[in-house]
Amino acid sequence: MRSAPRELARMPDALSHATTVRPAAPAALALPEETVMPEPKVGDLAREWRIHPYELRKQTLALEQFIRNGRFPRQYCVNGRSKTVQSAKLCAQVYQITASYKKNTRPKASKAKKVKTVARTGRSYRINNSNLAWAQHLHFDDIISSITPMSTQQILNWVPRLVQHRGCPRNLSAAGIRKLENLLPSNEAKLAMEKLYAHATTCLKPSDEAYAVTHFRQGLLRIIWGDHSRARISASLAPNGAKGEELPRALFWAGLVQTDPVLKQQYWTRLLNDHPLSFHALNAHKQMGSDPLADASMRPIVTPSRDSKIPAVALSLRWFEALMLGGRETAASRLAFWTANNFRDDLSLGNVIYITHLKADKNTHQSSFGFVWNQIEQNPENMNEQTLKLLFPLPYWEVFQNASGANDPMLLVSVAKQESAFNPQARSPANARGLLQLLPATAHALSGKHENLYRPDINAKLGSKFLGRMISKFDSVELALAAYNAGPMRIPTWRKRYPTNSSLLFIDLIPYRETRNYVANILRNNYWYSRLYEEAPFRAPAQRARNQSVLVSSLIQNTKVSAPAPVASASLEPQAR
Repeated sequence: MRSAPRELARMPDALSHATTVRPAAPAALALPEETVMPEPKVGDLAREWRIHPYELRKQTLALEQFIRNGRFPRQYCVNGRSKTVQSAKLCAQVYQITASYKKNTRPKASKAKKVKTVARTGRSYRINNSNLAWAQHLHFDDIISSITPMSTQQILNWVPRLVQHRGCPRNLSAAGIRKLENLLPSNEAKLAMEKLYAHATTCLKPSDEAYAVTHFRQGLLRIIWGDHSRARISASLAPNGAKGEELPRALFWAGLVQTDPVLKQQYWTRLLNDHPLSFHALNAHKQMGSDPLADASMRPIVTPSRDSKIPAVALSLRWFEALMLGGRETAASRLAFWTANNFRDDLSLGNVIYITHLKADKNTHQSSFGFVWNQIEQNPENMNEQTLKLLFPLPYWEVFQNASGANDPMLLVSVAKQESAFNPQARSPANARGLLQLLPATAHALSGKHENLYRPDINAKLGSKFLGRMISKFDSVELALAAYNAGPMRIPTWRKRYPTNSSLLFIDLIPYRETRNYVANILRNNYWYSRLYEEAPFRAPAQRARNQSVLVSSLIQNTKVSAPAPVASASLEPQAR
């Protein structure tokens, strides 16, 4: 397939420059005039393939229907043969892609032996004094939902009977630990939790749903209680069963509590290699005295490319472009992810950047973020300043800057990226709307009237006002973010339950998984926006001190160093205000 470099899309400044830049527009910054390349068009692609644009659109529709439904439309392209001579070659190309797509997306039969586990039903059960032994065998999540509306005192009264249960599993004991957190910092609750922990963990295996969360939370609570030797044991076990966004968190704390520098380094090396974009990877960089941006900036900038020496890759990229140009973004995203997974070792970084840029140009930021994230997670070498700016772009920059008031505008951008992926028309199941996902009732309370929350300027102004109130109320950006997601009424209860001066320790003990991941992700965003666009204007120093995250400020200060600090000198700083 012939190369057509002049047909590449315009590259934003983030794709072409390794140096930090001052954001000057709500959209991505433009290249100098002499380096701007024309936008790809359906007509250009049709001329390259020597096909009428109508036939190309028709063929693109056939490919989209295959990707969506697993079959071609009956009237077109049956078994790789087109009914029109003009598009026969094009139909053969589609069939080549779809035949490979079907082959590589078909689920493979597992040869592993099935392990008998307690199945989750999604139901709530009536657990009482007469069926405690039976309830131990229920799935952990089913028990959690069953005991959530129950009195914590009732669970406390069950503890003597629960620890007498001799069989496995002991999921009710594990779930009871979580419920008893509601009574903290009561000493009676601490003793009961330790009894249930010793009882439950005798039966827990890394594959069990309760394994990671039970060991991890008990480890962090033992840090608060001053029992560091036993905290080390619990925290070291948690990574064996942790998964998803909980794994980076577990790896960081498992390393932090270690006294052996070699073990500490092993945990953090695994964290940086497997989850380089996580918030806890940044905290590991801080403890190790390394600079993640310096490491990324050392990797070369590459030119976006839709060409490949592998014919199947080149063909897939061109059909991805055809789908995007035809306005079929969902099918294009599926094809892009399939291409990246199927040709993981053959897809160049230039290909990744081209796909991401074309997605961003079509304002499909959420899909673009997910695609780049996966490529960096699979291969950390893909993490350079170029890909970081694709992950952390600055759409609507002037809107956020004008609406920020006393807040750090980069914090508003960080919240919008997490809340809506910069989609001003976003609407959640709870009816939160716009860039900063405000509820109409909240907006009405802030402005005294009904506002159009889909307008970026109005949404950003009201969202900034609400966030500023939360910061003033709790005197902490970290607590304000937790209140923004979970509601301000819960924060005093959590602060009483988890009495610690460590902001990071408090965040990782937030009981709601969604909220603790939400806060960590926004702080991660805030760090990278502050580092990648250092020349962006901030507010006055006095306002910045109050309206910037203590954790992010400390991360920036301690990761911009020339000499690495000894990994053994770990601490729980910075302190919450």
